[in-house]
Amino acid sequence: MLSLRKLLLYPGIAGQVLFLYEALKARMGFWPLIAMGVPLLLLERTWNKPPDPRGARWDLLGAGWYLALTGYSVYLAVSGYRPENWILFLLLMAPGVLLCMMIIVRTLRASSEGPGSGTDSQVPSDKPMEAP
Repeated sequence: MLSLRKLLLYPGIAGQVLFLYEALKARMGFWPLIAMGVPLLLLERTWNKPPDPRGARWDLLGAGWYLALTGYSVYLAVSGYRPENWILFLLLMAPGVLLCMMIIVRTLRASSEGPGSGTDSQVPSDKPMEAP
């Protein structure tokens, strides 16, 4: 089953490959393809698995990597590098950016709350609240 994450991320990675490949091919050979597959491999690792702290680290790394490559693509577009259909490639990357930002915010929120800090973990007390 194709999940929402995959539906948003696959076109974004294709947009990164199509946008950056020509710019990086002369300098790096086939390495851009490998570099652009890293977010997919890191995020794919934790999909369809129960959440755990180690998986959250992989999610953060994959989302950060995706955002860095997309940021580099936007920088190149602003600087004047515009391959044919460049706007389409950037539009393909946009939903993945939103997804990765949601992953980062969700992971950082979960790690900052820690165990026992949510509203559902508070034990009700019979004592009235004291005024400050």
